Amino acid sequence: MKQRKQIGKTGTVFWKQAGDRAVSLLFPRVCPLCGRILPPVQNTLLTSGDNPYICRDCYRELHFPEEPLCFLCSRPIRDETEAYCRNCAMTVHYFDQGKALLMHDEAAKKILYDLKYHNRRDNARMLAFEAAKRLQEWIGQIKPDVIIPVPLHRKRQLERGYNQAQLLAGRLSEILASEKIFIPVDSRFLVRVRKTSAQKQLQSAQRIENIKGAFEISYREDPGKYKNRTILLVDDIYTTGTTISECAKVLKETGAGKVFFLTFSIG
Repeated sequence: MKQRKQIGKTGTVFWKQAGDRAVSLLFPRVCPLCGRILPPVQNTLLTSGDNPYICRDCYRELHFPEEPLCFLCSRPIRDETEAYCRNCAMTVHYFDQGKALLMHDEAAKKILYDLKYHNRRDNARMLAFEAAKRLQEWIGQIKPDVIIPVPLHRKRQLERGYNQAQLLAGRLSEILASEKIFIPVDSRFLVRVRKTSAQKQLQSAQRIENIKGAFEISYREDPGKYKNRTILLVDDIYTTGTTISECAKVLKETGAGKVFFLTFSIG
């Protein structure tokens, strides 16, 4: 039965990728930075080399966190003898560890801003492909049972039409599945019950107060659903970690074993 389920998952991934290739022929993809039309995607395997969702010239504009990195949040630190960045050393976080894909420079800002506010949903595929390629080994080590995107408040999601974290989580799950790493996405378990102010406008202490009590487990869900399980939270941007930490706190209060995070940009 288990083998049949695995075959079914592989078949679903195959037809999804075939559909994506057909769509790319009808509606050519463009580079998320320069807007240049990209050739049809021929190979979506992580071992294929280049990221097919961004042109080679613009790929060189991306900056990835380089060692030494904070053990908790993966922000670059100056002193390789230190284990944590200043923020993590001075703050109690409820998550166990996390990884970031990009540094939050101009290139990352444009890609994520267009994803969030200009309906450039293909940007999620480019980011997820790169995250899966670079962080596949780490994901294999932590062995998450589920991927949970950081939720938007219902009104904000209705205004935007989608949750960018949910898009990123879904694309990541699809790409990992093509490598036979099957991690489901659950976007219903954790909900945002309070519409908060934008975190980027607030100071550190204000961020903590702003986000406190903003998340709950959906009343439609069994609170013990992920008891003793490992959860991978996904969000677009990490600044001080207050949002991710609050989500992790709520999840651990329901009995979750470990809570890791993956963010696509770190400031």
